[in-house]
Amino acid sequence: MKKLIEYFVDKSTVVNLFSFLVLVLGIYSAYTLQKDIFPQVEFDVILIRTDYPGSSSEDVEKLVTLSVERALKEVDGIKELNALSAEGSSIVYLTVDPDAKISKVLDDAKDAIDKINDFPDEVEDPKVSSLSNKNRRGVIKVAIKGAEYTRIREVSKKLRDELELNKKISLVDIDGYREDEIVALLDPKKLEDNEVTLTEIAAAIKKSNMNLSAGKIKAVEGDVYIRTLNEFNSVEDVENVVVRSNSEGKKVTVKDIAHVVQRPIENSVLGRSNGEEALFLDIKIKQSSDILETTDQIKETVHAFFENSDYKDIKYDLLDDASYYVSRRLNVLKENGIMGIFLVFGCLLLFLNFSTSVVTSLGAPMAFMTSFAIMQAFGMTIDLISMFGLILVLGMLVDDSIIVAEHFYQKLEAGIEPREAARQSAVETFKPVCGTIITTMIAFGALFFMGGIMGKFLWPVPATVMICLVASLFECFFILPAHLADFVRLKKEKQWRITWYKPVLVFYGKVLKKVLNAPAITVSFFIMLFLGSVFFAKTMNFELFPGDDVRTVFMQFKGRVGVDQSVTANEMLKVEKMLINEFPRNEVQQIQARVGLLAGEQGNKLGNHYGSIVIYLTDPVERERTTDDILNTALEKAQSLVSSEYQITVKKIQGGPPRGKPVEIDIKGESIADLKAVSHKIEDALKEVKGVTTTEIDFEEGNDQVIFKVKEDEARRLGLDVQTIAFELRRALAGDTITEIRRSDEDIDIKIKFDDRWIKDAAPLLDLSILNSSGRRIKLGSVVYLEKHPGAFVIRRLDRKRIFSVSASLDKAVTTPTRVAKEFAPKVKEITSEYEGVTFKFGGENEDTKESMGGLIKSFLIAFSLIFIVLVVMFNSVGNTLAVMSAIPLGMIGVIWSFKFFGMSLGFMAMMGVVGLVGVVVNDSIVLVECINEFRKKEPDLIRAIFKGCLSRLRAVILTTVTTVAGLLPVAHATGGDPFIKPMAMSFAWGLAFATAVTLIFVPCQYIVFEKLSNFFRKKEDKVAIGIAQELDVIERETEESILHTEVEA
Repeated sequence: MKKLIEYFVDKSTVVNLFSFLVLVLGIYSAYTLQKDIFPQVEFDVILIRTDYPGSSSEDVEKLVTLSVERALKEVDGIKELNALSAEGSSIVYLTVDPDAKISKVLDDAKDAIDKINDFPDEVEDPKVSSLSNKNRRGVIKVAIKGAEYTRIREVSKKLRDELELNKKISLVDIDGYREDEIVALLDPKKLEDNEVTLTEIAAAIKKSNMNLSAGKIKAVEGDVYIRTLNEFNSVEDVENVVVRSNSEGKKVTVKDIAHVVQRPIENSVLGRSNGEEALFLDIKIKQSSDILETTDQIKETVHAFFENSDYKDIKYDLLDDASYYVSRRLNVLKENGIMGIFLVFGCLLLFLNFSTSVVTSLGAPMAFMTSFAIMQAFGMTIDLISMFGLILVLGMLVDDSIIVAEHFYQKLEAGIEPREAARQSAVETFKPVCGTIITTMIAFGALFFMGGIMGKFLWPVPATVMICLVASLFECFFILPAHLADFVRLKKEKQWRITWYKPVLVFYGKVLKKVLNAPAITVSFFIMLFLGSVFFAKTMNFELFPGDDVRTVFMQFKGRVGVDQSVTANEMLKVEKMLINEFPRNEVQQIQARVGLLAGEQGNKLGNHYGSIVIYLTDPVERERTTDDILNTALEKAQSLVSSEYQITVKKIQGGPPRGKPVEIDIKGESIADLKAVSHKIEDALKEVKGVTTTEIDFEEGNDQVIFKVKEDEARRLGLDVQTIAFELRRALAGDTITEIRRSDEDIDIKIKFDDRWIKDAAPLLDLSILNSSGRRIKLGSVVYLEKHPGAFVIRRLDRKRIFSVSASLDKAVTTPTRVAKEFAPKVKEITSEYEGVTFKFGGENEDTKESMGGLIKSFLIAFSLIFIVLVVMFNSVGNTLAVMSAIPLGMIGVIWSFKFFGMSLGFMAMMGVVGLVGVVVNDSIVLVECINEFRKKEPDLIRAIFKGCLSRLRAVILTTVTTVAGLLPVAHATGGDPFIKPMAMSFAWGLAFATAVTLIFVPCQYIVFEKLSNFFRKKEDKVAIGIAQELDVIERETEESILHTEVEA
């Protein structure tokens, strides 16, 4: 390695040419690297959806969900099974064990589901898929409004077709689009008058819609293909279907017994934008598409489309622009990167000369350019997470260059020729610099072992940091020395630099003398301060992710099951008008309403009693009120406007990995009655907790069920069976698809059912006629009797047990999920203890926090262990290693008190900053201890070596600290910026500022204490000469004079 370093020092032309090529390639890579929202990951979740149209939630649970659960028992690798049985559909979520391979679990689940053979005939084929963000990423929405539904539907389809011509777009969904259906609405009286049954009508319609190839005949002129063609194209074709005819020419057609209509599917989701009926184009892009470039193209296409005068009656808005977050963080990276480089340069100028400061500070952009080229070569993207890593490493990139440059500076002060000084400084600092880089890479590399969904999302952070550090190491030893040799020369002394630095050095010398007089007391003081800070931290708020970096909020409505959709729509419209009229545009930009849909963590729920209003807020820096303040006001006003039958909750949409509700209490048991009672008691108690804004129980009482019980003896006597009766009853009400009209852009289902105008209760159904095995018509009322039972709208099961969830939204300025979980748990335990077999656990964000912090602690332990091994190998001394590593936990003192001073909550992002802090604190300690060890070879006792070593390395330690802090303070405190990464910058910058004092004071004291303790176990001839601290006055003057004797100036 020495020869390689010397080669690059002597070959300036090669180094300069290589530097130019790296800059060109790096700049090109920076502009061409694919931009994305998040890294593309699998979510370790498998979704199994099975539709059973027209069935109650109890039937879905019994006939579908339980069969799915039984089939999945044979599948390995399932961590959690969460099943949702609703009216007409079963949704099963499988959480895959982190140690299992999701592709294998997915294949095994598909095989298990395929083996199920006891589904009812009407159950549609289950759809099994894994959830990920790899394909079809939604990046922006277009709201189209301003005209009647038919007009905006027509325009939406044209715009969709125009957008899908772009090869970077994978799919454009039209939310709120209601597909047409053709329904024969049957009149029970006309059925009876014409003596026609539902089975006959369904069979006639199905058999009349035919397009079937019959083969070919060989004619003289060639092959002629024969086919039977009688396809439906319109409502008239359905109306004219002959159900029955006789030899006299009399016939009964569909229009004789039914009113046939083409209409949008009933109870579809209705959309509104700012109170106007609207459709929403949800635009998704391909995996390989650049989000910034493609979003710009989408905007250009949309704007150009509506410039056409044919669409002057249509209004449109752009919503949910995901590229905003990428652009914002990219701007933070660029602006703070440039600002950081200038701040670093200014800090260097305080200690070093102009040319040394310029050459050293250019190490950061050189390392960044190299990193961009490497990232592109490895197929990485510039996304919100990788940019987080780049911002995190911003202040660290010049640390190793500072060590080399400062050592070079000392060589020049000693009168050594620049090229030889560059050679010696690079060779002599290679070991400690490599040690600092390796330990920092270990600290971040341990994040690869976090596991879980958080680990999958965060892998670009350690990857990016490690790439940048390797690039920085390369620049430090193969580019920097040659530039130092070429551009830095010894010139006259610059008195002002000595004037300001001398008092700092003198002050540190005096402090160091005092603490070295009482090292045990100093070490004890820092330990007590650390323990007190940790105890104090337990009283602070903890927040998994920053709570106010939110621009999208769901206001969710849930009314009485069975209510008409128009009622829900009218209630929601009151709130929409309030949001539009009473909130200024610098707070609420847009609102989007979806009537009939409830967006939730377990997928979207459909029902006439559901509704969601999506509130698009402005950037937090553009408004005076916080997100929670706005939501609390909006919620209070909304609750005063709508009927008491509707429950309103709010849900903030935050970036990053999927996570649960702020408070979620899962209650398990077998008895639905007990679960109901417990959940209502818990909800009542939860409403009294300070800071709780809304509460919700996920169980919903369904409509009453009328059970048609078959008199099997009588049915058999009359030539009927239970299945025939059930199918005929289902045809009357469910509206199952019989056949369809196929068109190029959509298929239109054809259905039959009784006209709702004639069926207000179960009584008319008893007059329904059913054909028996002999062709006779039997009245349904003669073979059944009726029973009434209460029903459930949604039934949840967790790990094969019924479960209710009580959830709550919080005002995080008042309380946090972890505090509520801790303080409210005894009350929940008291309530559940009254009911046998009922258990509970806190899920949601509290569970996410435990899992994420558990993964982070695991990473810390791995990092500590590996760093310890590396340092032992490096120093060949356990004592030196402990002296270095003892500074790591003490860095948390600065983190805790800085967050308290600025009124911020500790959280996962702050802990991510601590990971970076570990690396830099170790770096400074390594440099200090390595220098002390060098002086121990020259000095007669330990105290002299420590004192001289500490004063000698003061400038290097301060430089690495000040430059790192300077690089991160703009991120932590600049107006605007990215709230998501501010906690990280805060913990890193202020933690490091305090850790510097730990390094300069605690480490030398810890060094002495360890050596004193070791002397007790050494033989007399092996004991280390500690020295007398009182003799340091003379050494102090000599050391200060030797350090300050010369300055190098450009």
